[in-house]
Amino acid sequence: MALNKEQFLAVAARPKTKALDIDGIGEVIISELSALEAERLAVKNFPVGPDEKVTVSREGHLARWAIATVRNPDGTPMFSDADFEAVAAIPAATLRKIVDEAKRLNGTTAGADEDAAKN
Repeated sequence: MALNKEQFLAVAARPKTKALDIDGIGEVIISELSALEAERLAVKNFPVGPDEKVTVSREGHLARWAIATVRNPDGTPMFSDADFEAVAAIPAATLRKIVDEAKRLNGTTAGADEDAAKN
């Protein structure tokens, strides 16, 4: 039986989460992004220049992904854009573990990110 709108939204709007055990830190919860969150992240990672061409903003890429996907135990975002410098100061190897898993959870890969920038 097909779902009605309310049933669909009740189920589809619940993002998947995953707990990661990061050595030296402990458990970190990451989440799927909503469509709007994913689009906002893409705008930050692939800004449009004055010439209307999309560029790839590699600097801060790991921090932006961590800010967008790491959650508190209650599901709320742990970080905001105001935390960028602090998150960017975390060792790259640690952020890479978080971001690699966040990308898997969100159905994207580094290759997909670069392909999106070309379009």
